[in-house]
Amino acid sequence: MSGLLTRFRNGPLSRWGAYWRQLGQDYAEVFRDTAKDARNRPVKSAIYALGTSALVYGWNTSPGERQFSDQLLAADGRLRLLAPAQRSPAAERHVRRLRQLQADGRLRAQNLGPLSLLWELEYPAGTALHAAQCSHLRPSYLSFHERVRDVGAAGRWWGLWRRMRDYDVNEDVYQDADAVKALVETTAVGGPSVS
Repeated sequence: MSGLLTRFRNGPLSRWGAYWRQLGQDYAEVFRDTAKDARNRPVKSAIYALGTSALVYGWNTSPGERQFSDQLLAADGRLRLLAPAQRSPAAERHVRRLRQLQADGRLRAQNLGPLSLLWELEYPAGTALHAAQCSHLRPSYLSFHERVRDVGAAGRWWGLWRRMRDYDVNEDVYQDADAVKALVETTAVGGPSVS
């Protein structure tokens, strides 16, 4: 019986217990040293804590492809509620282009931790065209930035949000109004009079 207890005390379970005990002691020591450094350098500790908190927040709120679809559908719905003469042409073109790319299966999103990228593919996945399959005809990695359509962070796709900020203001109406106003002012100031 004593041989069995000796094997148990010196066996794999005791080594496993010693490993976890040592690991716990190491983490306790690191925690004590970190608390001591935080008391000695409070500004540096606050900056590290703020940076870590920002990264964790960004990581947890980074939007994905589903959130993009939801936000794009909501933007399209807001545009459709307006009369065509009241819609911003830039916002309408942007949303229409993204909807078409999405319908064609040419948009891809990638979560990169605190932010996400949405980019346009040359061809939809599974296309059997020679240009889509040939590695020599594919776009280079150096031109990737030209295909990025949006950047997402903090639960929002920022390019779509920026374009939809004044979606109910038709800039063309104001440009025409400025031209008419300038014409009226030149006529009233001493320009050619109509008789």
